[in-house]
Amino acid sequence: MPLRNIINKITPISEDATGEEVQNFFTKNISLRAIPIKDKKNNIIGIIERSSFLRALSGVFGRDIYSKRPIKPLINGDFLHLDVNDTIELSARKITDTKDFGNSCCVLVFDAHNFHGIIDINDIYKKLAEEAINKANALQIAKEHLQNALESKSRFLATVSHEIRTPLNGIIGMAQALLKNGDTQSKFMSQTILDSGQILKRVVDDLLDMSKIENGKFDFAFSTVNCHKILNDIHNTYHENAKEKGINLILNIDESANIDFKTDEIRLKQAILNIVSNGIKFTQVGSVTINAVVNSDEILEIRIIDTGIGISDNFKTKIFDAFEQEDNSNSRGFGGSGLGLSIAKNIINKLGGKIYLDSKIGHGTIFTVLLPIEITKEENLYENQIHIAAMEQEHIKILAAEDNQTNQNVLKTLLSEFPIEITFANNGQEAIEIWKTMPFDLILMDLQMPIMDGISAVKKIREIEIINKLTPIPILALSANAMDNHREETMKSGFNGHIAKPIMIEELLEAIINSQNNCEQQQEYIYSNA
Repeated sequence: MPLRNIINKITPISEDATGEEVQNFFTKNISLRAIPIKDKKNNIIGIIERSSFLRALSGVFGRDIYSKRPIKPLINGDFLHLDVNDTIELSARKITDTKDFGNSCCVLVFDAHNFHGIIDINDIYKKLAEEAINKANALQIAKEHLQNALESKSRFLATVSHEIRTPLNGIIGMAQALLKNGDTQSKFMSQTILDSGQILKRVVDDLLDMSKIENGKFDFAFSTVNCHKILNDIHNTYHENAKEKGINLILNIDESANIDFKTDEIRLKQAILNIVSNGIKFTQVGSVTINAVVNSDEILEIRIIDTGIGISDNFKTKIFDAFEQEDNSNSRGFGGSGLGLSIAKNIINKLGGKIYLDSKIGHGTIFTVLLPIEITKEENLYENQIHIAAMEQEHIKILAAEDNQTNQNVLKTLLSEFPIEITFANNGQEAIEIWKTMPFDLILMDLQMPIMDGISAVKKIREIEIINKLTPIPILALSANAMDNHREETMKSGFNGHIAKPIMIEELLEAIINSQNNCEQQQEYIYSNA
């Protein structure tokens, strides 16, 4: 607020005025704490403050002395002054910073040449406090509006994600099946469909992750992992993509990096995959190399080196910003949402690490990830990973609650070559009735279904198990609802795990096997919350 808005525009009193005149002035202006005084040339020479004036009059013979005489002896010439163009905030700062302003109760306001009026110092601080309160209220309102906007955006993205993932499940699922069973030409077409579906899935996942980052809900789950396995998985994921482009994807893991350590495996993989994918995308000739080494300070250094087009100096400062690509030609020529590197940096930072960039146009790019790690000593972690081959050891009976016929066909097709007998239910209520009459090793439960949804169905099943003291059956959520809050809700409702659509066969099989072990832990949770 400008200072001029709270000025008392008072005509100064002459230095020759008597005490009686001053007293009458104060009587007419009850709220006024001081009067500006001028000399014969109309220059402001000081002020008379109400409190000091009244003290003078109340003293012995004070009224007799000052009533009829000029008030010159009572003038305080050491007054504070401000500029009329100052703001309230700046004025308060000037008053606070002024040395020895002592007991001054008011300030006089001028511009370069003219006197404008007088202001009570208390009024300045009151207005400053009001401004602070108004700003705080405005910030709170803005924060609430922003939070509402972010929540609306999250709901929108969750809805869009669900609607995209449902048909995408049919596309990716059938493409995986055709890839295993078709002839050479069919496999080529199936791989194209699968690759395109995976790209679309990644765009949806990236959008959801950015929403989580904006909402501060980008959660991490730490466990002991093997560095060699993580990097091998990344290499295997993109080896064929690089080969199809005619470039080499090279993996060099130093002996020092063949270690186990604690991190969020999924998030770390996601970050490195995004960087490697970026390198492959922008490399037309040559190679993309992944180097890994652990130095003496237990810092894991992962370098992704490509021989691609490089990054200009001007764009290096924006490379990790969301939705950024260097220019329109890159956007058209290489595609992508521009989210991968932004998400990668967020993940690395959350894991306590740093990411650095070194690039030159026409000579390629080097991304260096430095990650502090805590090396653990769990033996055979890498060798003891669950393999899909374990599926051949036993026959598994699965009840799948799924109302979408396409998704039923996908499940049936993907699991047809394994020793699995699958029975379908079209909703949660039907799943409960079938479960009551037939023994199953596992239930796959969709969340959104007519008549009874998946969460209600699982709560009912767990209730029946508790009442009848039955061993809990493993139940996995199999849903296009892929947000973190969906996963949290399913786990709190008695599920043993959550698999997001579109279904990847390796993830599904591993989850099926893991569910047999995890159910013992879930049993303790269910009974403790009964």
